[in-house]
Amino acid sequence: MIIICAWGIAIMVPTIGDAMTILGATTNSGIGFLLPIIFYLKIEKENGGPWTKDKILSYFVFVTICICSVIELYSYAKKKNGDN
Repeated sequence: MIIICAWGIAIMVPTIGDAMTILGATTNSGIGFLLPIIFYLKIEKENGGPWTKDKILSYFVFVTICICSVIELYSYAKKKNGDN
């Protein structure tokens, strides 16, 4: 099943650059930025209430990374469709 899924993805994605763009906008930001923030907030859930300085900064960074990922995917899709 894994081989069939990999084959299907390889057929749909024309170049390795396209695959790296999609992975960079989704998986890399999730693993590198979003998961550590989620883990931090889970660990610090009981300490200081929901609105401490560090937690507010974590929420801000989380939302910023999500917005940047969506913008990157949108600009990639727009470029692939030929729109400038």
